[in-house]
Amino acid sequence: MSDQPSLFDFEEPEQPVEPTTYPMTPDQRVVIGGHFRTLGIVDAPTQFEVVAELIGVRISRVQDLTARQAVTLIGRLESRVAAGGRSATGSSWDQRDHDTWIDRL
Repeated sequence: MSDQPSLFDFEEPEQPVEPTTYPMTPDQRVVIGGHFRTLGIVDAPTQFEVVAELIGVRISRVQDLTARQAVTLIGRLESRVAAGGRSATGSSWDQRDHDTWIDRL
């Protein structure tokens, strides 16, 4: 036997934490809270419903959001803020802001 360790004798190095498991940062929390206030969504149950609608993940507490999920949520909240708070459901025709000639018939 040699004094050299076998390839399989080394201890397993600790696995790095995947970015998907990092918790949301305080800065992300501030941005998300600001977007919810801008949209007039101030109660927690409604906020949790919006989170589930926008990112497809149901959470029961804010600390359940990961940093990656927060990035997705921020982008989608920004889109909703830019759209004046309207949900992106229906067609562009349904979402129009003004009457057209066909509406006036």
